[in-house]
Amino acid sequence: QMMHAVRGSLAECQSSWEAFRRELEASAWTPDCVLLEAGDWRLMRDSEVWNKVGDAGARSIEVSQSRIVLGRKEVEHWAIDGELKLKGHVAAALDSSASRWARGINNSLARAKEAICSTLLPRGFPLSVAPEYMQFQVWDTMQGVMGELRSVLISRAALTGMGVGIAGADPHTTVCQDVLVTLFSSLVGLCAGALCDPAASAGTMKAWRLYRTMAEVGAALATFLMGMLPGSRLTLRCVAVGLTSVVSSAGVGAGQALVMHLSKHNLDAGFRAEVAAKEGNQDRALALTLCVARLWVLWMAGDSVVLAGFLIVCFSAMHLLCNVLAMRSLAVSSLALHTLHTLCHHWRSSRTLPSPAHVAASEPLLPSSLPWRPRFGVTLPQLLPPPDSSLQGKKEAAEGVKELLEVHAGEGYVLGGCVTTRTLR
Repeated sequence: QMMHAVRGSLAECQSSWEAFRRELEASAWTPDCVLLEAGDWRLMRDSEVWNKVGDAGARSIEVSQSRIVLGRKEVEHWAIDGELKLKGHVAAALDSSASRWARGINNSLARAKEAICSTLLPRGFPLSVAPEYMQFQVWDTMQGVMGELRSVLISRAALTGMGVGIAGADPHTTVCQDVLVTLFSSLVGLCAGALCDPAASAGTMKAWRLYRTMAEVGAALATFLMGMLPGSRLTLRCVAVGLTSVVSSAGVGAGQALVMHLSKHNLDAGFRAEVAAKEGNQDRALALTLCVARLWVLWMAGDSVVLAGFLIVCFSAMHLLCNVLAMRSLAVSSLALHTLHTLCHHWRSSRTLPSPAHVAASEPLLPSSLPWRPRFGVTLPQLLPPPDSSLQGKKEAAEGVKELLEVHAGEGYVLGGCVTTRTLR
């Protein structure tokens, strides 16, 4: 069934790819910069490793795949003759220049020190950053304002939950609770880091920014409840740190993708670090300028729990809204999976492609599940999974892989998939 589908779609892909690629470039998309959550393995298609052995009636295929991991290049040679057989595995260290890396680290440290007393904008602004950089910064600053004003009310509730001002409060109990909370936070962070792929969040940068915001809102509400329910401090504190630990561990790639976009995909690691540093400097400058406003909010709330809760809800709602508008302002030209799905839908229906700005204004910020989820860069045995674990099933899968390689002989890729899991590979 999968082989029939691949054969039927290959001709359409071959005939429409060039027009689709030209339309991508004409619409300001960047086809050479994609966030498709690809694996490490790549097919090697040169004549030395792509051979067909035997006569036309009974021929086998030899093919190689490679990947680069931690500065080492690995190459695997496979033979397909009734089943997939690994013929050899070679790993070698790539050449590197220690002095070049040392110079890069020293330059980054020097720039980090200079950023403290420099301006809040990256060098080369506005030509060195994304066109919508200032529009994004306006909404990013506004969401920072809402978070700062909310934090002063949350801090007071957290102190009340710790027993400050409460007769008979035991500092020893509070310290023991903090130790347990730290243990819980570390375990949740480790589990999230082990079970989630942080790099996968890079392709859904906008969604993970909203996930982080919602986790911060949930943590703020839990901390506020600690002030009203000091006896439940341990439970509420675990809820707060659990939410932030999960999102921060699983959404690391989203932060890196944001910096990469704001720096216009600059390959200079130093400049990307400078963009990220200026984001931090802007947050610190904002915290300094809002000191008086935070004291005013604290004075206005007074001892009223109802008014403090109302202000926290208002600040949280504005915090979420400003983050939504900040993400809407980003016209990301990189081809993530959900973006590629949207573009393919437009192409099939009208043979035209919308611009990144048009997609940014209309796309859902929380992407829905794809009907067929692609998996790129898989290893050869995963290209066409066997229908079962029996020897006959494995032979059928091997013959299918061999047929896929023959069908895609003139292409730079091989398309397979699994009907059961509805994945393209």
